[in-house]
Amino acid sequence: AIMSIVFNKSLTGVWATSGILGIFLGFALRNMIADIFAGIALNVDQPFKIGDWIILFHRSINPKKGCVTEITWRSTRLRSLDNTLTIIPNSIISSMILTNLSKPEPKSRFELDIQLDFNVPVERAFRILLAGVKSAKGPLEEPPPKILIKDVTDSGISYLIQYWLEPAEVSPKKGRNRVLSSIMEHLHHAGLTPAHEKHDVFLAKIPNRHQLDKRLDRTSVLERMEIFSSLEEPELAALAEKMTEHFFNSGDAIVRKGEPGSSMYILMEGLMQVFSTSAAAASPKLVDFIRPGEFFGEMSLLTGEPRIATVIAATDAVAFEIGKEDLNSLLVSRPEIAVHIAQIIAARVAQVEMMKGGTVILKADDTSNSLADTLLDKMKNLFSCLRNAVGPSNPQNPNT
Repeated sequence: AIMSIVFNKSLTGVWATSGILGIFLGFALRNMIADIFAGIALNVDQPFKIGDWIILFHRSINPKKGCVTEITWRSTRLRSLDNTLTIIPNSIISSMILTNLSKPEPKSRFELDIQLDFNVPVERAFRILLAGVKSAKGPLEEPPPKILIKDVTDSGISYLIQYWLEPAEVSPKKGRNRVLSSIMEHLHHAGLTPAHEKHDVFLAKIPNRHQLDKRLDRTSVLERMEIFSSLEEPELAALAEKMTEHFFNSGDAIVRKGEPGSSMYILMEGLMQVFSTSAAAASPKLVDFIRPGEFFGEMSLLTGEPRIATVIAATDAVAFEIGKEDLNSLLVSRPEIAVHIAQIIAARVAQVEMMKGGTVILKADDTSNSLADTLLDKMKNLFSCLRNAVGPSNPQNPNT
């Protein structure tokens, strides 16, 4: 107005020039302007915050999953599962479908499926798969994991495995890897493999490929155990025949601390929890898990002393029991087996006490040799066939 009235200058050129410049600037900055306004909307709406794990879906690009590390007016930064940084303009995020894995609660449910053959009983599949999920490091105990039948296909029965994670603590990819690894380990110990397409022609009796023979299964279990590594094949077969198979329901107490016991157990399927009690603790404390292929109760079998811990079935489980008479028949025929067993158990006790600082089971020196000598003396008191048949576990040990 001053230029037009006072100086009598025309403003037409100025307006035209500024309008053209404004158009150019608008086109040049349109994406940035859109990002800024989208950033304002995101900060007002707050669909996610720093530290949340989110998944972004868009029809033109692959889904983006990551942890939100920074939110600015113009862009949002995600740390992906491979620990790389992805910078996404806010205007693009505002046009995508967003799933927040950390809201409304920090935990989220994840799923995976696995197929097993038709000849695997459903209750057995539930027992093995549930034990595999529960023994994996990462899934939450509450809500508890679930196993469901998803589908029946030409290859077998598809089972849906549902478990919960806190993505901020364990990434979904890492949690899936841990669950699958644990399940495959449990299937291996159970003698099972995931189902696959089969085209077989049998000209003789059809072999049972997916469930090991009971006798061979028992023998192979004993062969894998270090405590029985000194046994010869006929001895392993004889001991396998004498083992007693037990089925336990979830919540059953297999052994209780302080109770007398004269047998040991080998877990075949399922999962068990080990609890320790003390005068200072108000309730039993969970100290460890027992997984398929592992054994417990051997100290009571070898020494006749009361149970040193309480073992409870965390899931339905199958275990083999070896009693005093079963082991005694082997020691009568070959007493030197006791020396090897004492050495293995002593080394195991020393390693556990060194790592966990737990209760001292054997009152002896800190060396595994002296532990083995003490254990062997206790075995001699329990098994009369050993009293004059074997000497110390390590004749070179001056403490003996």
